[in-house]
Amino acid sequence: FMDVDTIPCHADFVKRLLGKYGTEVDMSLHPKSERRYAIPKDDPEHYIGNSHNSALVVLNMASANTEELLRKYHYIFFSDEKRPTKDQPSLAKAMLYMFEKGKLSHNDIADDVFCKDWKDSGSQYNSCSAGCEFLHKVDDSRLKVESPSKAIAQSPPTATTNEKCDPCNPSCSSRTFKGPGTMGDLGVLYSVSGSMDWSMDAFVPVIAHLQQMGIPNAAERLTEGFGPRWALATEPQICYRLPEEVKAFFDVIVIFENLPGERHNPTYGRQGGRRRLRYNPGAPILGEGGLDELKNEPLRHWAKAFKVHSMLNGPFKTTIFMDVDTIPCHADFVKRLLGKYGTEVDMSLHPKSERRYAIPKDDPEHYIGNSHNSALVVLNMASANTEELLRKYHYIFFSDEKRPTKDQPSLAKAMLYMFEKGKLSHNDIADDVFCKDWKDSGSQYNSCSAGCEFLHKVDDSRLKVESPSKAIAQSPPTATTNEKCDPCNPSCSSRTFKGPGTMGDLGVLYSVSGSMDWSMDAFVPVIAHLQQMGIPNAAERLTEGFGPRWALATEPQICYRLPEEVKAFFDVIVIFENLPGERHNPTYGRQGGRRRLRYNPGAPILGEGGLDELKNEPLRHWAKAFKVHSMLNGPFKTTIFMDVDTI
Repeated sequence: FMDVDTIPCHADFVKRLLGKYGTEVDMSLHPKSERRYAIPKDDPEHYIGNSHNSALVVLNMASANTEELLRKYHYIFFSDEKRPTKDQPSLAKAMLYMFEKGKLSHNDIADDVFCKDWKDSGSQYNSCSAGCEFLHKVDDSRLKVESPSKAIAQSPPTATTNEKCDPCNPSCSSRTFKGPGTMGDLGVLYSVSGSMDWSMDAFVPVIAHLQQMGIPNAAERLTEGFGPRWALATEPQICYRLPEEVKAFFDVIVIFENLPGERHNPTYGRQGGRRRLRYNPGAPILGEGGLDELKNEPLRHWAKAFKVHSMLNGPFKTTIFMDVDTIPCHADFVKRLLGKYGTEVDMSLHPKSERRYAIPKDDPEHYIGNSHNSALVVLNMASANTEELLRKYHYIFFSDEKRPTKDQPSLAKAMLYMFEKGKLSHNDIADDVFCKDWKDSGSQYNSCSAGCEFLHKVDDSRLKVESPSKAIAQSPPTATTNEKCDPCNPSCSSRTFKGPGTMGDLGVLYSVSGSMDWSMDAFVPVIAHLQQMGIPNAAERLTEGFGPRWALATEPQICYRLPEEVKAFFDVIVIFENLPGERHNPTYGRQGGRRRLRYNPGAPILGEGGLDELKNEPLRHWAKAFKVHSMLNGPFKTTIFMDVDTI
């Protein structure tokens, strides 16, 4: 295992390292100080405190003792309620525990393996020419990598240029999204979150349908002055997976990573094939997920929480929110809808039943219970009453400890609250706006030819979309084909990663998590350095029988952002989304420019993050937690872990 900032000096560093320390012991690692190195290994003092560095660790994953030690390390770190930002004290406690049981077999890696002279960042000892094996937290000017490797693509544009940034990057979204009601006068909003398989299977065909109806992409709408704008609220990993042609449909993409008090912890992907929910045989429901998604209560809760949060942040002065399975029948549906219901009231939405529709709006009974549908809602985001109602709706949903999988009861309570304050102004959308006959999915009323405006939860055979729109790229391969799946998709990773010590005899492991800006600024240059040293990509290594394998443990949103040439370097990519008892809730991105931590002027630290990342304690804790979990899952029988700044 190597931290990303552990940078090798030589292409054959694995052979050189194992030549000195072998693979017979359970682990080899570097003591934190010369004093510690001098204490005999049979003295408990050797292990007490913050004793050893975890930036470079050779792990014998075939050993039961190694497994026990790593499980203890993992348990100690994750059970610490202080949410530590350093993992070495937990590792030291685990080593002491194994030592006291007489089950610790390890080698101490000598201090001269590392080039770093901590007292003087400009020292000659911070160069590979000093005869050492690894650089650690060293500025990249020492590597003499003047230009990036041709094998490494340029990183996507970031939010440092006005409006011209990567729309899937949260730091870009935070700069370009100016807040509720600020992104235009009129537009439509979708909320897409949860399963990445669902985003491809359900959402992409909906956009194809809109384009086939004649609604152009954002750039064409801008040129032609065509109708309302379109916005997508989604998660970074879903955004990165969507075809470019789908993202081009939207004028505004808003990225939310974390929600107040929430964490995303469902099991993604579909085990057992594409079991699609069907209303009648042969007709998958357009805009709906598979049966696994619908049975997955944490996933359903997250999707509803994301929807509520998206509505609170409606980007247009008049925002028309639609569920993905609310399918327009006409390209000019916005004009037709607002022609009937206008924009003067705070909101327009559809009562859940004809009985509810018949109850007068000045009767509290109109709002009690699960009263209104939220599949289609017209919101006046310029109204203070709308803002107050949405904040109440948001508060009620997020404060419900039962973690509801339906949002309408919370909406009804918020509407009743505003009604009792005399501040609710709304229109009820008539039942005939929707084509759906809930009692009979094959009914004529499930067709746009019935004279209605929207289909809802209707099978896609009714839309007569035999072939996908030419404007929509084919979705990436999924894990349904053996081993040939999207490596950034968690469901693919869960199928291809067979467990600790199972992915080969010998290899190197990096753990990369947290800030996506950091992954581009720090990690990508490290891979460029390795390639410039002469280490080939995975496919070439396989052909040439070249040395050890390489593994990357990372998060889906980071994996999707990495250039394809970087991913091609790795034999194994393991995706972890959630860790036991942990949630990832830092604020990402860098406010105030690219303030890089520097050891000496002009030399950013290779493999290190910016000052914002280093000051962000939740982010640092998450990165260390991710590292500990990655080491527990070391993929090779002999796994060499390196921190990214171990060069």
